[in-house]
Amino acid sequence: MKFTISKEYIDKRRRSPLFVACIIVVITTSAYLLGDWTFSGVFTFTILMLAFTVLPNWVGAKRHIEGARNHYIEVCDSSILSYGEGYKSETELGLVNSIVLNKNRSGIKSIILKADKRLIARLENYENIDELANLIMETIPNAKVTEKRWIHS
Repeated sequence: MKFTISKEYIDKRRRSPLFVACIIVVITTSAYLLGDWTFSGVFTFTILMLAFTVLPNWVGAKRHIEGARNHYIEVCDSSILSYGEGYKSETELGLVNSIVLNKNRSGIKSIILKADKRLIARLENYENIDELANLIMETIPNAKVTEKRWIHS
């Protein structure tokens, strides 16, 4: 079964630069209305802040979204295959001896696969992540499973 990046995550990543832009505009407008700055100073500062914070964030988000749309993973008998545009990688599940499930009220948020004391993979922001976790646990029956609750859940 193919597991793709969730639409909610893609939408959240798309809104991120707009949220930062709104915050900058609100802060600079309030500074102008409080009388601390002149209009030309506020306008110049707003343009510079938008150029140096929102523009790089927007470019990065656009690249990330394009890659996320083409990315998916599959769980096979002994490995997790990760596919993207122009690449395929494989993570051996035979090396995994512990699985950490990070949860909050709505369910599993991420799956961490560890071998000894090193991290092999961190799987997050996938659709049907609960089903993915069950499939991985069925594939590795002797792995130690730890469930962690986040403080802000």
